[in-house]
Amino acid sequence: SLPGWRIAFAVGNAELIGRLRTLKTNIDSGMWLSLQHAAIRAVELIPPFTAGLRELYGRRRNVLCDGLEALGMDFVRPRGALYVWMRVPGGGGSVAFAERLLDGAAVVVGPGAAYGPTSDGYVRLSLTASEERLGEAVERIARVLELG
Repeated sequence: SLPGWRIAFAVGNAELIGRLRTLKTNIDSGMWLSLQHAAIRAVELIPPFTAGLRELYGRRRNVLCDGLEALGMDFVRPRGALYVWMRVPGGGGSVAFAERLLDGAAVVVGPGAAYGPTSDGYVRLSLTASEERLGEAVERIARVLELG
């Protein structure tokens, strides 16, 4: 539950993994040790830890997605991600739409353009807020789009 803090590993062809390791060594110095220890502890707690998280994020996903669906939004209901990708209604750029939601509804979304040119036209909504806040966000989006 630390969006943006990536803990991962890679397996595969030894030569390719060696190249990846060389590349990573030249790009950054890796994740700091405290976070590595936290990740180890989280893995030790699996599945009790993850079962609760799956349930929590499933409820959050359903609140947000059910609300967006009721508004007629075009989106992808995630099966395991912490984010929902929604198409900008009526087309148009993701940055302008994200600004519209921020200015008109005080709802922060990630403009798809920040993730590359093929993602423009979409915004990314996070499931890291509480169910209550996600429901409130849907209501605010409806008011800005004059749907509610």
